[in-house]
Amino acid sequence: MQPLRLSGHPRCIADTALVLASGLSDFVRGVVRPVDGGLMLHRNSRSSAEG
Repeated sequence: MQPLRLSGHPRCIADTALVLASGLSDFVRGVVRPVDGGLMLHRNSRSSAEG
């Protein structure tokens, strides 16, 4: 897996906040949602492959 290789913009954070504040996220409970373009996922997959 590769991160998106895009620079994040304040709009990305705002869009995520709007979705979470809307009815579209009624089923989302107690989860950390990183808005990092997949960087955290990439780091986790790389470290699990090494270990």
